[in-house]
Amino acid sequence: MDKPLALADGVWPTMITPFTSDGQQIHWDGIDALIDWYIASGCAGLFTLCLSSEMYELSGEERFQLVRHVHNKCAGRVPVVAGGTFRDCGSLEKQAQFMLKISAHCEAVVIVVNQLATQDEDDAVWMQRVQQLMNLTGDLALGIYESPLPYHRTLTPSMVEWLASSGRIRFYKDTSLHLTAMAGKLTAARRVDPHFRFFTAKAVFSLKCLRSNGSGYSGIAANFFPWLFVWLCENHAKRPQDAERVQRFLTLADFTLRFKYPVSAKAYHRLMYGLEITPAVRIQTPTLDSILTETEIAKLKYMHEAMLKMTSSLGVQHHCSSDFYREA
Repeated sequence: MDKPLALADGVWPTMITPFTSDGQQIHWDGIDALIDWYIASGCAGLFTLCLSSEMYELSGEERFQLVRHVHNKCAGRVPVVAGGTFRDCGSLEKQAQFMLKISAHCEAVVIVVNQLATQDEDDAVWMQRVQQLMNLTGDLALGIYESPLPYHRTLTPSMVEWLASSGRIRFYKDTSLHLTAMAGKLTAARRVDPHFRFFTAKAVFSLKCLRSNGSGYSGIAANFFPWLFVWLCENHAKRPQDAERVQRFLTLADFTLRFKYPVSAKAYHRLMYGLEITPAVRIQTPTLDSILTETEIAKLKYMHEAMLKMTSSLGVQHHCSSDFYREA
């Protein structure tokens, strides 16, 4: 399929994956409802097969089915990018085969950074393997995702400049922990390829990314109130004082919504927006379960009330009532 020269700036949610109550099956109706909600909320595109999607907990066939289903449901309304490199697929050749398989159902196939080298292998090894993948996938449009799990490998500005020089990177999700690191990579990318789209995953860096000529936001908070990030992308230069106020809210809210994530996101949609999905997840950790305590629910409710006040004060159109799902 023809690939666009550049993807759209704006908000690209990291899609959650609803499951049936036992966690055994993907809840496709829930995914359809979420997609309509993301699009109605003004999102520029969707990122599936990422950590929020519980990508490591899906089988190879489920990964393919999910990408195909999301793309078909979007039906050209917004573009889709999808994670495409998984060590459990096997060799680089097999990973390339999977990338090519899903490429018909997304606008860019995203290289998951930590899946191409172990924590003990250096950047030169990583770059060599990326080059091999590029050689195996022709002119396929690509993305880069600095996934923090199972370990956090972030790229240097020189590595980003090397990637940009290929002319094939259309989506970059940055997870830098420091503003200087993010800014250095963004500058390097823009210097080489004007079609390079650079998104921050950090809500706290959203405004800084935009003011540094970044492309927008792609992170977990867009599963809760994407319209605030959409507003920030569209109005940060025209209304700088309000933009600072929105950034302060997003920074503080981030501490609440990421607790027990993605359970928190699924519960939030069910409790606050009336989406009929379960909070079931497949991720298994000692601190994560699918049941939120009364205190945890109260924190989400207080965050929701603060968000409604912020949204109202800005005059932002939103879809934060159960009416959207009932009418969909």
